[in-house]
Amino acid sequence: MGMTLLAILIVVLDQLTKFAVKYFIKGNEPVIIIRNFFALTYVENRGAAWGFLGDKAAGSFFLKIVSLLATLFLLMILTRLSDSKLKYFLSLILAGSVGNLIDRFVFSYVTDFLTFKFGHWYFPSFNIADMAIVIGTFLLILYFSFHEQAMDEFIDSIYLCKKKSAK
Repeated sequence: MGMTLLAILIVVLDQLTKFAVKYFIKGNEPVIIIRNFFALTYVENRGAAWGFLGDKAAGSFFLKIVSLLATLFLLMILTRLSDSKLKYFLSLILAGSVGNLIDRFVFSYVTDFLTFKFGHWYFPSFNIADMAIVIGTFLLILYFSFHEQAMDEFIDSIYLCKKKSAK
């Protein structure tokens, strides 16, 4: 599967699941999947990870701008890479970024719904886009750990972005 198709599928899956959660769960009790462990819960996250900046008036605007810039930066890096694995891993991160960016611009919040409980501790709710970002980042770090030349190419692509934007 091509990286573009993978990214598109993740964005579509993310948006479809968020739509379904809004339609079926919003205003209702959480759907318990595994008692005392996993539930589907409608959450409007107006902040970043774990609601950070969600209670600030300028937080939503700031997060929209940062998300948009991060998405554009990822696109620029992707166009400069030749390593196909790097492209796949960054495509996962890009897809997650786009999925949440759509929410931020359309609704001014991100819909989260996957909720896990461990004893008395609740892990903050998240969504498909968040999973793509975390998985892509994990795979990227793992790949860099064993392929120094991939890290060099990645750094060079960032340097080229800075160099071209300085002209």
